[in-house]
Amino acid sequence: MLRLSNVTKRIDEETLYEHVSLTAQSSERIALIGANGTGKTTLLKLIARELLPDSGTVWNDLGTPAYYREPDLGRDGSWGERAWRTLETYLRVNPPLILLDEPTRHLDHDHQEALSRWLLRLPQSLQIIVSHDLAFLDTVVNRTWWIRDQAIEDFGGPPKLATEVIEQNRVAYQRAFEAQERETRRLFLDIQSTKDQARRTEERTTDSGQRRLAKKVAKKAKSRERRLSHRMESKDYLKAPLDAHPLRFTWDHMERIPGTVLRVQDGEIGWSGPLLRHIWLNLKGGDRVRLTGPNGSGKTSLLEAICGGEGTSKGGYFHGPLGTVGRLLQVAPPDPRDVLSYFRQGIRLPMGRDRAWLQAYGFSERHLSQSVSRLSDGERMRLNMARLTAAGVSTLILDEPEHHLDGGGLEAMCRGLGEYPGTLIVVSHREALCNTLGLTIRWHVDQGTVTVS
Repeated sequence: MLRLSNVTKRIDEETLYEHVSLTAQSSERIALIGANGTGKTTLLKLIARELLPDSGTVWNDLGTPAYYREPDLGRDGSWGERAWRTLETYLRVNPPLILLDEPTRHLDHDHQEALSRWLLRLPQSLQIIVSHDLAFLDTVVNRTWWIRDQAIEDFGGPPKLATEVIEQNRVAYQRAFEAQERETRRLFLDIQSTKDQARRTEERTTDSGQRRLAKKVAKKAKSRERRLSHRMESKDYLKAPLDAHPLRFTWDHMERIPGTVLRVQDGEIGWSGPLLRHIWLNLKGGDRVRLTGPNGSGKTSLLEAICGGEGTSKGGYFHGPLGTVGRLLQVAPPDPRDVLSYFRQGIRLPMGRDRAWLQAYGFSERHLSQSVSRLSDGERMRLNMARLTAAGVSTLILDEPEHHLDGGGLEAMCRGLGEYPGTLIVVSHREALCNTLGLTIRWHVDQGTVTVS
């Protein structure tokens, strides 16, 4: 059994969760979900005893967990190949406690399905899985822990059921808030009308009785106004729902490249030897491309060559890319700089807009002095997206963004990129995301070449 008793954890003086108590047993497969930065990875580290709670206890009699997180860097294969090898190493020994932090990140569709089957074949293990891929979780888990509002809510069933419950609660809260606002406005207008009528009576009459009555009415109206004010300040008064994903995109400052951006004729790409051959590509400004292919087929190498990466050999005719290229990597490397200093490098915003821009991407004033290395993967993804949009790049390359952003952040990103006027290249295994982004051109990397459709 795994038991969390009255656990509180703070990071950089920020409370992630407080007085949390949960239990889990063998044969349960638990999804651990929540917005970026709420403490999902931190909870896994608490369970793995890599971190200690600030108060409370974590009790585990299942033994040392098989704890999967980002695979090690290296040149021995693609990110997807290294991720799958690492997962195999952990799962083939049938561990009693399995902690998986974004296990589908980097995996192609076939390996994601293989992982699902493998997890379902381990019925005696306790599995706790962090992932933003809700479709994957819905096929695997039978219970959901949701981190939000400094607490962890325990739901029976997969995230789809938990999401439905949360949405029902959100709708009910919104309706209650709107009803409260209508009633508050009615009372406010009634009080104001009463006060105005009493004031006009005092101003227009010399009758002492009428004036005393008007003053009495005005006094009662002020008393009602104070009661309404106290009510609005009380803890029971419903606050306006907040947008948890305030991502904003604007492209007024963007560099625009008309005509052909990239042309490759009978191209060849490799590292120590040829990897991709006979490549024919023609990319125009404003094109939207989906880049697909199995793990290890050469997608990342193609992007490296397009971006002029070091160590990539190229043959044939390569022209471009023209303009500036912004690339959102699969893994954001740690950086010791604070958020504001990191963001300011290379941006094209008018002076004084940096703080407001970051605030629009969900970074409050307290985040600005925080080290980038202390941010979660999703927060670093948002920070890098903010910097790319502020830089106004003419070509934007996103390498599997769906595995870093939470659902709301991903939805907001799709809304913003729907209006992006530049050239967009996206590596993604998720069909719905590609359709939402309007990726009408497909480059498929397989068997040593690139086919265009």
